[in-house]
Amino acid sequence: KDRIVVAPDGYAPEAFAHVPSREGVRKELGWKKDEVIFIYTGGLFPWKGVDRIVSWWPSEDGQSRLIIVGGSEEERKRIRALSSSSRIEILPPVPAWQVPRLLMAADVGVLPTHPGYDIGRLHTSPLKLFEYLAAGLPVLASDVPTSREVVDEQLAQFFSDQPSFLRALKSLKEGFLSDEISERAKQLAQNYTWQQRAEKIRTLLHRVST
Repeated sequence: KDRIVVAPDGYAPEAFAHVPSREGVRKELGWKKDEVIFIYTGGLFPWKGVDRIVSWWPSEDGQSRLIIVGGSEEERKRIRALSSSSRIEILPPVPAWQVPRLLMAADVGVLPTHPGYDIGRLHTSPLKLFEYLAAGLPVLASDVPTSREVVDEQLAQFFSDQPSFLRALKSLKEGFLSDEISERAKQLAQNYTWQQRAEKIRTLLHRVST
């Protein structure tokens, strides 16, 4: 075991250093001040779990909005066909440097990993999770090991099926959003920079080669 190290993915702090104001970005994107913005950024492969949360999203909820950013045109059409809710907005991919501005204008990061696929449940190290934390976002997360190895109930609301998803959604809107949680998320993110990852690997290599 002393010759093995787990080095999760990470994020680049400098990408979050000079982001336009939250209010300015929300106005530009048409996100209202009183809306709770849930955001997902990334691929739309089935194991990512986006299909499930789109089909579960409450169509009558006028307080919150789900923003999905990413995927191919064909994948976005597939996802869009799962719901007619006007509270779901699906956007094409954006350049990496634009992702922080979207995250910092949102309220909750979504990590819906499908538990039926080992790649997501056991093996992934999702870049988006570390970027959510760096943006100070609490997380709406699928209850799988790859989520829980990074965050717990202090920063995330977990779900495993539609009823628990709707409960987690309600909890996030009704009291889980706070400056304290945002600051806690940013502090945790500091443990997952690319620099930290490199140092962890370098330390192991030095130990096993001397």
